[in-house]
Amino acid sequence: MPEKKSALFLDRDGVLNVRKFQGYIQSVSEFTFLPRVKQALKLLQPRFDYLFIVTNQQGVAKGLMTRKDVEQIHAYMLQSLSDHGIHIQAVYVAYDLAEAQPNARKPNPTMGQWALRDFPDIDFLSSLMVGDTASDMRFGRALQMKCAWIRSGPPFDEQVSSELYDWQGESLFQLAQESPHILPNI
Repeated sequence: MPEKKSALFLDRDGVLNVRKFQGYIQSVSEFTFLPRVKQALKLLQPRFDYLFIVTNQQGVAKGLMTRKDVEQIHAYMLQSLSDHGIHIQAVYVAYDLAEAQPNARKPNPTMGQWALRDFPDIDFLSSLMVGDTASDMRFGRALQMKCAWIRSGPPFDEQVSSELYDWQGESLFQLAQESPHILPNI
């Protein structure tokens, strides 16, 4: 039986890059990494076997941007991270409208199931979901992962029920620095 591996699942907007609160990141020119995200990922990367990004992008289904636009944003993001020695194994994107059925969007566990299909040795019990919304936390919980809630702050100051997360803080860098009990041992 193959050895099970840990994974770090990361939401995109509000965790890795500045969230556009009244819309969608529609082009590379609108994509800006949050402060110290690359440093945080350099600290976190050695603690996990895999790094994944899971992101809801219903702006495509709404006709505000194309899949190609999203792919260009992700190509830029991945290249920028790679230039800093950070390797993301895969980016999973749910393009569905929130009300679509069936629906791959978080909180549904579909993107996690896609990751497991592609990387069958993932052990969700030793994995971590980092996000800034209740749906991110519910996604992680549905897959039995530990969950870290990044509080994006106003105007996106959503209240997330404490049973949905194992750690909360202001940034990915804070999570990486504090090395809380929810991170795997190295």
